[in-house]
Amino acid sequence: MLLALLVGLVVPVGGAAHAGHGHKVFPERIPLPDGFQPEGIAIGPGPFAYLGSRVDGRIYRADLRTGKGGVFSPGPGTTSLGLKTA
Repeated sequence: MLLALLVGLVVPVGGAAHAGHGHKVFPERIPLPDGFQPEGIAIGPGPFAYLGSRVDGRIYRADLRTGKGGVFSPGPGTTSLGLKTA
């Protein structure tokens, strides 16, 4: 009985990234620029993630639906840590 409950809890979470008929809803990975070391990560508003680089302070913005993104801010040349969006 306990095993059935645990399986019931795990299966929906694992299947959440897939829509019917095997089509993915979200990408499994979001590629970042070479040398980018993400630390601060903020989500939203909307389906966007913002990642700060520990190397040079660049801020990368990624669309969580497609996995595509780009450098949102070139940064000050020092780390960008502890991001927060409004």
